[in-house]
Amino acid sequence: MKLDPKHILVVRRDAYPQETHVLRNVTTLLEAGFEVELICLKEPDQPYIEHNDHLRIFRVPLEHRRGNLWRTFVEYWIFFFVLAFLVPLRFLVSKPKSIEIDTMPNFLVFSALLPRLLGARVVLYMFELIPETYCEKLKVGMSHPIVRMIRLEEKLSAMFASRIVVYHELMAEALGKRGIDVGKMHVVYNVPLEDRYSIEVPAEPRDAGKVYFIHHGLVAEHYGLQYLLQALKTLEDQLKPCSPIQLDIVGKGEYIPQLETLAERLKFHTVQVVFWGYVSDEKLVALLRRADAGVLPLLSNILSPNKLFDFAYFRKPVLCSRVDAIAYHFPEEAILYFAKGDIADIAAKLQAFILNKDDLSNSLSANIAKTYEKISWRSQKTRYLSIYADERNPLHG
Repeated sequence: MKLDPKHILVVRRDAYPQETHVLRNVTTLLEAGFEVELICLKEPDQPYIEHNDHLRIFRVPLEHRRGNLWRTFVEYWIFFFVLAFLVPLRFLVSKPKSIEIDTMPNFLVFSALLPRLLGARVVLYMFELIPETYCEKLKVGMSHPIVRMIRLEEKLSAMFASRIVVYHELMAEALGKRGIDVGKMHVVYNVPLEDRYSIEVPAEPRDAGKVYFIHHGLVAEHYGLQYLLQALKTLEDQLKPCSPIQLDIVGKGEYIPQLETLAERLKFHTVQVVFWGYVSDEKLVALLRRADAGVLPLLSNILSPNKLFDFAYFRKPVLCSRVDAIAYHFPEEAILYFAKGDIADIAAKLQAFILNKDDLSNSLSANIAKTYEKISWRSQKTRYLSIYADERNPLHG
């Protein structure tokens, strides 16, 4: 069967264009001259099928809920069975040379069994180390039976794929230690599409004398916002008088009710916590431009979230947990680090930033921007496009 090397089928268990990774990848492929077909989830107000110039979209009406583990597993399997029909069908109709399967879960890659047998290149884009993710969710070790099953699923999926995309060198190293072929891997950092934020909107209005911190994107337990709220209460109690502080939490997620309850229980006086929920890109840009600093109290040592790179793009100072995936790229002078899950240390670093805001803002923003320039999407898109351009599969690092 003759396959079209300029035609790519992308699969993502999330909504388009709302999900930023698939928006970035699809936009990059279209700009490079590819014909793209996308299978993704459907939001209530979106059409099932959409055709825009060189992009054709097929949306699956499956509600994506986070939080309930068993519902998540059911959702995985429903989506897989839909893909088991749709992926071979679209392959036989359009004959794409390449099929990109974005996780989670990894086993979605087996929906491309027929295309793989008929010569298609199947790319497994791994956005997470799923065994470690479930260790943290279930609070168990790597030897737990469920985690062992996930590790087997990960290895089989990686063996099946023609190529694997990972978001960090440390992720490639971890997978290699589990016996997965490093020669298949491409490292593409989890950075945003810069054009998404080239929106001419002013900063959100601010109150004089107030310090604004921001955290945006998915709101989940492993992002550690519960520790940030407790640290803000510690700071409020220790710093007399305490400057008015506002923490903007932008985004949706299963952990919001717990954080709202915690914020009420802490009974803040000079600290205001605002839960914005999901907002438009215009509103997000306005809030990011207003912020004095971004805060990332991460609990996972393997996360390298795109919100960090959003802060860097806007030249915002960042206060962040010291975790390997971030410290690998960002030196001490680029980020104000605190100990992971340490309320006292988080409060101390917040206080240091507030008391030395002007000097720290200037130095941190300049240094994080300098580091970001080396790993921005302008450089990463060359790595990403090379996956579909060459046949040698080198590990880009």
